[in-house]
Amino acid sequence: MNIKEYSNALNVLSNIGIKKYERISNPGIEEIGVIAQELQKVYPQAVSGSPDSDVKTDPMMVDYSKLTPLLVKAVQEQQETIKKKLEDKLSKIESLLERKRFTTVSN
Repeated sequence: MNIKEYSNALNVLSNIGIKKYERISNPGIEEIGVIAQELQKVYPQAVSGSPDSDVKTDPMMVDYSKLTPLLVKAVQEQQETIKKKLEDKLSKIESLLERKRFTTVSN
């Protein structure tokens, strides 16, 4: 078994376009989702079928369950980014407060 850490999920996720559309087989019913042909370019693991197939008889399909690990990892990456930014800001605030205390004590 070859297990590796996955990164870059947030970047991949930001390149997935969300669209409103009507299926050829279900006109008049608007859906929101991703277009398989577009998703295949950025995250082919979640797409089945061929872009050369007939969209009416053999359309490409999106397996939304395969997007779940990407979503989880993207949330983890985003939380790590937020945490780092908050820690940096807190460090700057603490530094400013320390300088203010030092200045107040010195005077």
